Amino acid sequence: MQVIKINGSDIQLKTEFGHVIDIDKQVLHEDSYSADHYEKEVTCTMTELAEILQSAKDTIFKVEFKKKVDDKLVLEKLQQLTAADLKKNESLKSLAKTLGEGEACTLIGHFVENDFFMGRTLVIDL
Repeated sequence: MQVIKINGSDIQLKTEFGHVIDIDKQVLHEDSYSADHYEKEVTCTMTELAEILQSAKDTIFKVEFKKKVDDKLVLEKLQQLTAADLKKNESLKSLAKTLGEGEACTLIGHFVENDFFMGRTLVIDL
């Protein structure tokens, strides 16, 4: 949402759909969350990420990661190639990077619970 006007304790907002709404400052401050407002950005291992998510509680978070490379991704990327692409050095570098690291993915979510036994975290994808 975009702030249009602040009038005392009321804030006028424009929604992503273009609607204009009024909301109380206290409600906006106490009950609204965003994954785009943060104090710091960190690079970490999966183990460190699991520990961070355990402490996230009601916080909305954004995680950027590389998906695991699988047969489907390799086949999809190879089918997109043309003979001309094989002659371009930058196309080959991009393909190698994608197949070596996996595809970039962003998850904006809300922590639900941990499964300590399996080492997994259940989140709601927002």
